[in-house]
Amino acid sequence: MEDLLAFAKRSGLNAMVIDAKDDDGRISFRTDIPLAAEIGANSDKIADPAGLMQELADNGIYTIARIVVFCDPLLAKKRPDLAILNGKWHDTRGLGWGDPLNQDVWKYNVDIAKAAAKAGFKEIQFDYVRFPERKLASSVLGLSREKRVDAITGFLGYAVKELEPYNVYVSADVFGLTTTVGDDMMIGQDYAEIARAVDYISPMVYPSHYSAGNYGLKDPDAAPYETVLASIEKGEAKTPDLSADHVRPWIQDFSLRHHYGKNEVEAQLRALAQVGVHQFMLWDPNNRYTRDVDFTVLSGDVK
Repeated sequence: MEDLLAFAKRSGLNAMVIDAKDDDGRISFRTDIPLAAEIGANSDKIADPAGLMQELADNGIYTIARIVVFCDPLLAKKRPDLAILNGKWHDTRGLGWGDPLNQDVWKYNVDIAKAAAKAGFKEIQFDYVRFPERKLASSVLGLSREKRVDAITGFLGYAVKELEPYNVYVSADVFGLTTTVGDDMMIGQDYAEIARAVDYISPMVYPSHYSAGNYGLKDPDAAPYETVLASIEKGEAKTPDLSADHVRPWIQDFSLRHHYGKNEVEAQLRALAQVGVHQFMLWDPNNRYTRDVDFTVLSGDVK
């Protein structure tokens, strides 16, 4: 944390996304939520959340609490009645998921959001706010597109309403391809519907996650500027009445098939600036991050 805070101050970055609940189902700090105590979800990864929030505030850092919603192997194991197919279904990683149709699952995750808000986080960011992939919702659960979308946007609408007294912003992460496809990808993520439901929508436009041929590109991972530009342009076309101020994409600072460093990160930033988006979140699963990026290429305005 000390290293990342120093990096943020040197670079001009002014926000941090911190797990409040991760994709193992563990809550990063102690709460008084009965269901969390029942399933053993509380942890001490953040021993003093209020103290951490104060330290970050003192350094001008805006704090975002990431909550992994429906991917929840701990909940699925301990309370299979709240899981997809009563806990008998697992994704390709072997993880169980909470049932997006179950309003007790909705309440549990919003209770965690409330605890994060009470600890001092300024924004709640819902991740994995979807059905699992692999056509589970349509083929196995037999849910129509309407029912899938209603479940996901319904949860977000419920969360926004419940969090109103806590004076926090609400955001949602969505797959990058949701800006482009004509359906909900069979996971309930309708880009335009989610954009209307929350304060900020965050498409994960990592070039490495696009297939050959997307946007007419032979290798999107090798074309970070073109990939991010096309993806955000498609999203803007879907939401003509949405201000760019409500779009905060995730961009890539990690390497899969191609090396990503200063030039690749800055290329993505230039693409965002080209379409009038002046805020972003930077993702490196190892938390190393490229230290010599010039973030002012984003139209000279670092956010």
